[in-house]
Amino acid sequence: MRVRRHAPRPKMPPIAFATASTLIAAIVLLPIALINDGIPQSMPLQPSLALFYAALLPTALAAIIRVQVITTAGSVFMSLTSYQVPVWSVLLGVTLMGEQLPPQLFIALLIILAGIGLSQSRALSDLFKRR
Repeated sequence: MRVRRHAPRPKMPPIAFATASTLIAAIVLLPIALINDGIPQSMPLQPSLALFYAALLPTALAAIIRVQVITTAGSVFMSLTSYQVPVWSVLLGVTLMGEQLPPQLFIALLIILAGIGLSQSRALSDLFKRR
């Protein structure tokens, strides 16, 4: 049996990497937001506080956790778990929020599953050859 060797994982402080990736995303998205919506005329306190909360707590925490998972479990594991996000979003939306499933959702799901199958075709063929 062939042993797969993973590339060495670079040492990186999770908070610094998560901060850098979040800042880069903000820098990229800010011009797009300004082009689409322009400069805000007013910033009411309650929506602004909600925005800052959403940016600082759940988003920053998720970025730190993502970097930690990548450094401990590897990027391949992280990419495989990322494929599950749309599926769980749909399942939880239907069961908890009572959302309806439009036909385009099934087409999108097929595209996602085809992408997973294509990206993992070597691993899948290795798995079936062992049996």
